[in-house]
Amino acid sequence: MNITVDGLTSIYHAGTPFEHIALDHLTTTFEPGKYYAIIGRTGSGKSTLIQHLNGLILPTEGEVQVGDLTLGKKTKQRIIHQVKKHVGMVFQFPEHQLFDETILKDVMFGPLNMGFTEAEAQARAEKYLSLLGVPERAFGRSPFDLSGGQMRKIAIAGILAMEPEVLIVDEPTAGLDPKSHIEVMELFKRIQQEFDITIILVTHDMNDVFEYADEVKLLAAGGLIREGPTEDILTDELLLTDHHLEIPDIVKLTHDLERKGIVFETVPRNTEAFITLYREWRDARAQ
Repeated sequence: MNITVDGLTSIYHAGTPFEHIALDHLTTTFEPGKYYAIIGRTGSGKSTLIQHLNGLILPTEGEVQVGDLTLGKKTKQRIIHQVKKHVGMVFQFPEHQLFDETILKDVMFGPLNMGFTEAEAQARAEKYLSLLGVPERAFGRSPFDLSGGQMRKIAIAGILAMEPEVLIVDEPTAGLDPKSHIEVMELFKRIQQEFDITIILVTHDMNDVFEYADEVKLLAAGGLIREGPTEDILTDELLLTDHHLEIPDIVKLTHDLERKGIVFETVPRNTEAFITLYREWRDARAQ
């Protein structure tokens, strides 16, 4: 499913002394099946943009086209409800959305709200809980008895059970320990590959962006500054520095080696790829 953003302007507190232009005539497209990252410093418009993509906020001007559905300034609630079936949102602390007495009931809530029968909702809930590695014996437990990382997985299962074609994830690793951080990021990549859905990631972690995202959209002051393949944007140290963003660790290391005359054929996207390329370079020199 394509999402096309056309001249999107979003103004908070319009016509008051507190008026703030959060997005300023922004135009971009999200294509099906890709893994996107939206980056930019705090206040750049990232969160406002993603909230427009599933109708949480409606445009002040311009529109968002989600497949054949249009979100504009005066879009009716029934259209917004249809959009939410296609575009799922995982908020920064999704475990705060948990509320039901058991894990299974919590994950069933979304499908039931979409009109599925109880049997259909239970089948979906069981499917996605199993996908996330939650054992069947735990389905009857309270979600509030789990660790932070486990609770987040349950909340994510609840979004996946609605089977969206686009999944927006806002700072999904916030507050997680390093092990849970890796597990959650690997989970989203696996979901994107197995179900061929679009992932839109908002994060301040440039290491995650560099390793997982196919394409990047850089925002500043409510406008789109640059978009394109992840490697093109996150290897541009001057661009990232100008926008007060961290340079990915692998990029810094690779550039340091280049200045010492160690040049790889490609830019490694993670630690494992870096080690492989370094060994290949070392072995070639030894011959």
